[in-house]
Amino acid sequence: INGESVDRTTAAIKTFQHDRKFKETGVLNTEERALLAAAAKAKQAQVGWSLVDDPVTGARIGLPTKQVPNKSQTKSGTRWSSAQGQVQVETFKIREPGTTLAAVYEQQKKEPATRKLEVNFLRPDFFILSGMQNLKKFYVRAEIRDGEVRGITILYDQAMEGTMDPLVAPMSSAFVPFATGFAAAGA
Repeated sequence: INGESVDRTTAAIKTFQHDRKFKETGVLNTEERALLAAAAKAKQAQVGWSLVDDPVTGARIGLPTKQVPNKSQTKSGTRWSSAQGQVQVETFKIREPGTTLAAVYEQQKKEPATRKLEVNFLRPDFFILSGMQNLKKFYVRAEIRDGEVRGITILYDQAMEGTMDPLVAPMSSAFVPFATGFAAAGA
């Protein structure tokens, strides 16, 4: 989820290879990559995967559009949601004098007060948080550039975890907070 290839990545590849009776090397060959890509394409179609440019923040995000067909503007970004709010994806942009990534990180850790963190780490240019918020699972990723923080929050009912848990990592990977050639309104 953080873009680094680690032991868990190698283990996942070996499991994929084992399940398909391939030699367990931990590295995908051309045939295995093609099989994995075909499986991913089928999953993408199933959830309505689409890359979307958010005109409010200037971010590009990967959305499971079948899970979040409703779109509305928020104070600092855009919210996509399911009909009853079981799944919500929201972008945000913070640009105020003195804005720091560490300050936004600390604020996101504590607000709302019902957040219980399971994963949290801060790097010089981005942070990731995830855990529980009331009875919902949440995931936040944000990055900073030139004094502006742009982020994405994914929030979903525990009843949706079978659908959403496998989508969080691809959504995080697809998130481009400062999309090249795409400027946010008011930027």
